[in-house]
Amino acid sequence: MQRNRVLLSLFSVACLGTSSWAATITVNGAGGADHTTIQAAVTAANPGDTIEVAPGTYGENVNINKNLDLVSTGGRDVTTIQGISMAGALGTIVVTSNTTGVMIGDTGQGFTIIGIDNGAPGVENAAVYFQGGHSGAIVRDNEIVANGDAGLQTEYGAVIDGFIIDGNEFSGSTFFDPPAGYGFTEQFTLPNVPRQLVTIGCGSGCTNTTNVQFTSNLISGTAGGVNTSSQEQGNTLVTVDGLGSVVTGNTFTGTTTRFATALRCRGASTTISGNDFSSAGLADLVGHIYAQATGSDLSTIVAANIFDRSVWVNAATGTIGHEIQPFVAASPNGTTINVGPGDYPEQVEITTNVILQGAGAGTTTIQCPSDPLVQIGTRKPIVGVNGTDDARILDLTVDGLGLGNGNNSFVGVSFWNGGGKLLGCDVVSIRDNPLSGVQHGVAVYSYNDTPGSYALEVGNCTITDFQKNAFALSGDGMVVDVHDCTVVGAGDFAVTACRTESGSASVRADDHGL
Repeated sequence: MQRNRVLLSLFSVACLGTSSWAATITVNGAGGADHTTIQAAVTAANPGDTIEVAPGTYGENVNINKNLDLVSTGGRDVTTIQGISMAGALGTIVVTSNTTGVMIGDTGQGFTIIGIDNGAPGVENAAVYFQGGHSGAIVRDNEIVANGDAGLQTEYGAVIDGFIIDGNEFSGSTFFDPPAGYGFTEQFTLPNVPRQLVTIGCGSGCTNTTNVQFTSNLISGTAGGVNTSSQEQGNTLVTVDGLGSVVTGNTFTGTTTRFATALRCRGASTTISGNDFSSAGLADLVGHIYAQATGSDLSTIVAANIFDRSVWVNAATGTIGHEIQPFVAASPNGTTINVGPGDYPEQVEITTNVILQGAGAGTTTIQCPSDPLVQIGTRKPIVGVNGTDDARILDLTVDGLGLGNGNNSFVGVSFWNGGGKLLGCDVVSIRDNPLSGVQHGVAVYSYNDTPGSYALEVGNCTITDFQKNAFALSGDGMVVDVHDCTVVGAGDFAVTACRTESGSASVRADDHGL
C-alpha cells in the first residue's frame, strides 16, 4: 500500500482559499506515461509527489534531491533500475540535499536496484547511496544488488535519523571475484577490495546516527572470498551503528571470510532480536555478530535470536561466532566459553584451563569432521585436552559419527598430560563403520607421560556405540574419579576386544561387553 503524502498550502488571496495536492507522476520506458525515464520524472516532481514506475528495465542513475515517493506498479520482480558505472558516480540511486522523507519502494511496489562500481577505491559507491545527512527515509521491499561495491550506504559522519530499511533483499557481491588485497584497510587504496554490503552509521561511538530500524530483510549477498594468493579477503555484511537502532526479524544467509561478521552493531540502546543467522556462508574465523556497548550483553543477544551454531564469551562487547576452536585458542585460563545448540563439525584442542559449557547433551554436539583428525599426544581425539590441568567440558555430546576408519587411534575425548572434568556429557559412535576389531575407538582416554600428577573427574556421562573401550585411563600420577556414568556396549561381538581401565571408578554398565 503506497504511503500517501498531502501537502496543503493555504494562501489568502482576496479572501479566497486555494489548495495544492501532491501529484502522481508516471514513468514508462515504452511510452504512454508522463515520462520515459525515472530521472526525468524526479526532475519534474515537486516535494511530496509520488513517482509511479511501470514494469521494465531502466538503465540509468537516479539522483533524488527532494522529498518524494518512488514506487513501482508491478513490484521488484518486473521493475529493474540498472545502474551505469562511470568515473565519479556514487550510486544507482543517490539521495542528496538533506531530505526529510524520501521513500524508495513500498510493500509490493519495490524495485530490483542493481549497483555500480566506479573503479575508484577512494570513492565509495552503492546501489542506494545517501549523500550527506537525511532523516525519515524509507527503503522497502526492494532487491538491492551489490555489483562490485556496496548495496546500501550512508556517508560516514553524516547525520542520519529515523531511517526504516524494511523487507528488502540485499544480494550480489561487493567485489568482482577473486577479491584483491588482504585486509580491511586496503579497501580505500586498492581496487576490488570487498566493501561492506550494507553500511549505516559512523563507526564506534557514533552519535550522529539515531533511531534506525533495520527489519525483515534478507541478507544473501557476498562480501568476502579468496584472493589469488589463496588468502581469505572479506568484509562485514551489515553494519548498523548509532543510538537507538532496532535490528530485528532479518535473515542472514550471506557469504564472507577472514575476520568479518554477518552483523556489526556499535551504539547504545540498540535492540538485536528475532533475527535468524546461518553459518553456511561464513568462513572459519567469521562471526555472526559483533556487538559493542549496545546495552545488552552477548548472552542476552544470543537468547533473543536464532542461530544454527553460536559460540561466545559473555561480555558487553564481543563476537558471537559459529566455531569453537577460535574461542578456545584465544581464551585465557578461567574463561567460560558458551556453546549453544547445534552441530559443530570440528576438532577441538584445549591447551588452557577453560570451561567449555554446552547447552546440554543431545543439544550441543561436537562432531568428528570429515577430514582426518590431527594427532594430540599419541591419539586422534575429537576433543583433546593437552598439557593443562583443569580444563572442563560440560553438558554436551561428542559424536564420532563412526568415522574411525580414516582416523587411526580414534578417541572421543582425551586428556593428554592434563586433567580436568568431563561432566554431563554423552560420547557416542567412536568406532569404525562398520564396527570392527581394529584396536582403537576409545570414548574417553587419559594418559600422563610427564612428571607430576593430574586429577580427572568423569561424571554423569553416557558412553555408547564405542569400538574398543568406554574408558582407557592410565599413566603416572593420574588420579581418576569416574562416577554416575552409563556405559552401553555392543554386546556379544566376536571380533572386538574391550576393556575398561580406570583409577577410582564407579560405573553403571548396562551392557558394556566386558
